Amino acid sequence: MSREKEYNEYIDAHVKNVIESWKRFLKPALLFYMDKLGISIDDIKKAQIAIKSHDASKWSEEEYIGYLHYFYPEADADLKQAEKEMDYAWLHHQNTNPHHWQYYVLIRDNSKATLLDMPFEYICEMLCDWHSFSKKDPTSTAANWYSKNKDKMMLSDNTRQVVEKLLTYMTKPLAEDNK
Repeated sequence: MSREKEYNEYIDAHVKNVIESWKRFLKPALLFYMDKLGISIDDIKKAQIAIKSHDASKWSEEEYIGYLHYFYPEADADLKQAEKEMDYAWLHHQNTNPHHWQYYVLIRDNSKATLLDMPFEYICEMLCDWHSFSKKDPTSTAANWYSKNKDKMMLSDNTRQVVEKLLTYMTKPLAEDNK
């Protein structure tokens, strides 16, 4: 299989797993606990729209080659060059996709960081993104990923509070045998 085909299949499977995380776990919980969570049908619809277009930028010129060269290198690849390309691709991805917490870290001219609140729909997309990896690795649920990485994440207090509430619905893996 060509590197490009393998990477294309990875992107397609990842997006499918993000959508499956939404449909199987987060959306049903949000619908059931709407009043308790203080959210509306419009909030859920916005999240669904965001999730349907998940990671579309990975097909862009700014990202595709960097990811391809880094994660699917040719045998004689220049690894330092691939890392540099990946850094620019990852920066583009973070700055283009509001489901990444880094999108909401404003670095001011004085180098101080200001943490902005993430909109609800992008918090949902972020959690489904994290949870998608539990399809292949049942220990890689959104809840487990957050537990391991929360101290490295720069989240506003409000965003962290919403994330931690919603993670309670994302503890079971997507793995096939857990349907």
